[in-house]
Amino acid sequence: MYELNFSSVQSSNEVKLKPEEVRKVILVIDLKNFGIGDSVVAFGKLRALQSFLYNARIEVYTNKFHYAILKNNPCVEDIHLDDDDLSYDVYDLILLFSDKEEDYKEYFQQKAGDNMSRVLSLYGYSEVFPTYIDFLAYSESDDFQENHKQFKQEMYISEEEKAESDKWFREAGVADHEKVVVFLDTSSGKEKILPTTVLIEMVKYFKAFPNTKVLIFDERNSGKEEFYKEYLQADFTDDIMFCTNPSLRKNINLLSSDFVKVIFGPCTGLLHCAAGAYEIFKYTGRGFEDIPVMIAYFGTAVAGFETNEWDWWGHSLVDAIYNTMGMSGQKEIKKLEGYHYDCLRCSEFETDMLTNYLEKHYGERFKALNL
Repeated sequence: MYELNFSSVQSSNEVKLKPEEVRKVILVIDLKNFGIGDSVVAFGKLRALQSFLYNARIEVYTNKFHYAILKNNPCVEDIHLDDDDLSYDVYDLILLFSDKEEDYKEYFQQKAGDNMSRVLSLYGYSEVFPTYIDFLAYSESDDFQENHKQFKQEMYISEEEKAESDKWFREAGVADHEKVVVFLDTSSGKEKILPTTVLIEMVKYFKAFPNTKVLIFDERNSGKEEFYKEYLQADFTDDIMFCTNPSLRKNINLLSSDFVKVIFGPCTGLLHCAAGAYEIFKYTGRGFEDIPVMIAYFGTAVAGFETNEWDWWGHSLVDAIYNTMGMSGQKEIKKLEGYHYDCLRCSEFETDMLTNYLEKHYGERFKALNL
């Protein structure tokens, strides 16, 4: 049996609670330097928290960015976007999951007062607040990981949200017999994107599929429609759709539509969202034939982002592919299958390599999806 042991920030008094004794928890989430994908993966801790504190009601206080990812998550009873209605003295535990813990010392002194002894950190091993070591040990245990590996990434889309997304596509001109390829072209760095010439040719490749339209997100209203119109020239037709300035949640919802049959893009947060959504769809009974082909390409890590790609995409519904130098001295594309790989930069990808690889490895699946 695990036991919570943590020391007060303000004194040496020790508080001890068994997991089953914890009835109400508030989790404060503020991950300033986390992108979409980081957050999706990090929020996998919620299932471990629910499992560990199995008698507790778990509430979350966070921002609109994280709310877009956490919405409908069954591990959370309530999500607060404003702390005006929060009274920290009603919670048995106050948990902080933040990469800027120092900023919260004064905050909790003011808001929690005498309840500072209930504040615990979930962010690694903290030097600011007592670390919730027992929970971290539980969440990282082989037993928990094996029993919950299907929930590595979770995204919950309601039936109402899904119906609204299907409606959006119909209003955008997609007929019931047509399919959609979502072409993602944005990431945290330009180094993670295909060269412009290859990007354009891949749009042409996907739009040539029969009865297919291509959807491109223009999250910042940066003029992507004009960009593609300039480069595609005569190939720019109404088979290409743009969703301009959408909210993060709308992006996520559109990815879950029944119209979507392929999602292709760089190692980016929206692919993590798609993986999480379809993982839950699959778990709740959706057939494999209803899961779109999801492909993430990646290249040499950008300085400061050296996370092993297998940590991102291992055991995911997304196939991660990379460009490498083969034994013959020629470049070739491979699918990520473990921690060990040797990849080239994304700028080394070439159109023929990509299209040939997709035809060889996904041609039959494309046909099964009526593409």
